[in-house]
Amino acid sequence: MAARIASFLEAAGDARVFLAEGEIGPNQDLLGKAREAQTAEVILVLFSHHCALPPGTRSQWEPVLVEEPKANGTRIGFVQCDDWDPPRTLLPRFDCRGPTASGLRKLKRWVRDRAATWIPTESAGFTGNQQDLDDLGGAIADQPGVRSTGSMALAYAFVR
Repeated sequence: MAARIASFLEAAGDARVFLAEGEIGPNQDLLGKAREAQTAEVILVLFSHHCALPPGTRSQWEPVLVEEPKANGTRIGFVQCDDWDPPRTLLPRFDCRGPTASGLRKLKRWVRDRAATWIPTESAGFTGNQQDLDDLGGAIADQPGVRSTGSMALAYAFVR
C-alpha cells in the first residue's frame, strides 16, 4: 500500500516521497518514526493491523501525532489501509482500502494543497463539450501522472 501511494503521489510530478526512510524498522515504533518525520513538510501515517497505535492512552500518542506537528508547522495526514480504524480525532483521514481511487484522489489533493488562481476574462468562457471537461477532470484527479490540454478555456473550466 505504501508503495502504491508513493507511486501515485510522485507521478503527479511535484511530490517527493521518502518511502524507505519512513518505514518502521526493527526496534522502532510508530510514534518514534512519526516524531522523526517532523522534519518533512508533509507526513502520512499509514494505519493497518500491522501498524497500529501502540497500546496506551491518548496522552501518549496525541502529542506526537497532533500537537507537535501543529507546533512545527508540519502537515500530517492519516491513511486507513485496512479495517483497523484509527482514532476519530486523527484528521485528516484518507480511506485507501480496496481498489477504488477515491481515497487516493482525496489524498493527492490534500498533499498538493493548491488553490487555483485565475482572473476571468471575456474570452476564457468554456463553451465546449461537457464530456471533454469530464475526461480532463478524470485524468487529472483520478489517475497518477501529469495531464494537460491545449485549450485554455477547458483548463480554466476544470479549475472552476
